[in-house]
Parts: sequence; C-alpha cells; structure tokens
Amino acid sequence: MDQSMLNISLIIDTLNVMKPMWHATSCYSVFCSKTNIERLRKRKESEITRVCIYQSSPDIGKVASHSTRSYVPTTDWKLCIFCQKRKCKGSVALSQD
Repeated sequence: MDQSMLNISLIIDTLNVMKPMWHATSCYSVFCSKTNIERLRKRKESEITRVCIYQSSPDIGKVASHSTRSYVPTTDWKLCIFCQKRKCKGSVALSQD
C-alpha cells in the first residue's frame, strides 16, 4: 500500500471512530457549495502546474524551495467539523447525514 492510500485509510478509520458532526443547513452547504468546490479545483490545478514547471526547470538544483508550517488547531470532534462551534447561525442541531 502506497503512502497516499495509507493516509486515506487512516482518515477513514479516524472518522469512523470520532463520528464527526456538522450543521447541515449552514456550514456543510456553504463549505460544499459548487462555487467553493470549483475554486478549490482551480487552486489545485494551479499548484500542479507550478510543480510541473518547477520539476522541468533546467535549474532545478539551483532553485531554492521554501516551505513553512503553519499552526493548525486540533479538531474538537464534539463540535461542528467545519466551524468548530456548537451553534452556528441559529442552528443548534448537529447532523451526521
């Protein structure tokens, strides 16, 4: 099993144990809207293009890559997985479907 499949397997196992919940009518619908999905798709395509250009560069050994690690807070699985709140825009109920 390659690393990507292992990562996906670990994520699925975590989600099965943690039972994530969300605000169906506010957070989930906004996060998964067609506009947001299209924006993410374009961003990913742009990143792939940059990587391909970088890897095909004749100066690949001379180009310094720079990466930073930003702080990402841990997920509280008892809260909405999208907004990390109990209540959001008047919605109290958390859903799993």
